[in-house]
Order: sequence, then C-alpha cells, then structure tokens
Amino acid sequence: SNIDWLVNHGHRVYFKPIWNILTTLPVRERAAELEKLQQEFTAKGDEISVDLYASNISEGYKHLREEAGCFEGKKCKLDALTWDLGRAINLCRWGYDAGFLSRDEAIGHIRKYGKELLHNYTTWTNLGENYLIGFAMWSGDTEQLDELYGAHCDLLSEDSSPWVQLESR
Repeated sequence: SNIDWLVNHGHRVYFKPIWNILTTLPVRERAAELEKLQQEFTAKGDEISVDLYASNISEGYKHLREEAGCFEGKKCKLDALTWDLGRAINLCRWGYDAGFLSRDEAIGHIRKYGKELLHNYTTWTNLGENYLIGFAMWSGDTEQLDELYGAHCDLLSEDSSPWVQLESR
C-alpha cells in the first residue's frame, strides 16, 4: 500500500543520497554522481528523475534559506522523514474517513509514526523544516512552499498551535 511505501521507503530514500551529493561534492563532480545514482534507481525499477529531485531540493533549500531563514544552526538534520511520515499519517486519517481503516487501526498507525518522529527530531522547527524540504523535493512548487512555510510559522508561534501548547507543558 501507499502507507507501507511511505513508512518503509518513502521519498527519503531518494533525498538522502541526493542531499549527500549536493552538500559534499564540488559542483563540477555532481552531475556524474547524480547520473550514477539515476542508474542505480532505474536498475531497481524506480521511475524517478534524480536530476529533477536534485534541482527541486537545491531550489527549495535556497528559497527557504534566503526567503525565510530556515535551516539555521549546526544541528539542523535534513532527511525528509517528516514528509513521508506526515503523508502516511494523512493517509491513515483519510483511510479512516473512507472506511478503509478502523478507528483503532488508524490511531495505532498514527501513534507509531508520531513516536518515530518524536525520536528523530529534537525541535518542532527541525521537524517542520524536514517536511518543507520533502515537499520542495516532491513538488518543486515554490508558491505552495511559501504557503506551507506560513503554516509552519503559525504552528511555531500561535498560542492555539499544538506545537506551542505541547512546548509550554
């Protein structure tokens, strides 16, 4: 199912090696390494465009950093896990609404994915930024990215936000 794919594989499987290439190699060596990576994914039957994802990640990161001041601090870990598990959580919610999952099944999955997120991120900011970079990679749509960034800021600052309420306990 889509949920299983997001939980066990997800976009982070593409994000991590692409991010590694973008952040560790000199510009002149990146194209050849991205091409090698494309061949690896294609050989596994993955019909994705490594170049498109790399371009989306690069543009999204630059946009969020310059326009919004995201990704500050040395401990900013990027892996796009929030994007995958956030989507899995949404699919569980919709699966329950559509009658594909019982309430207990949906809540069980959501709690499990929530715990995994809790163990992987030390701040709400880092969790949210991982969702944003995952979305950027997946969509390449900076206009929608700006809207999501606005929601991210609201979650970090609004008194009614669960992130703020959980933080203040």
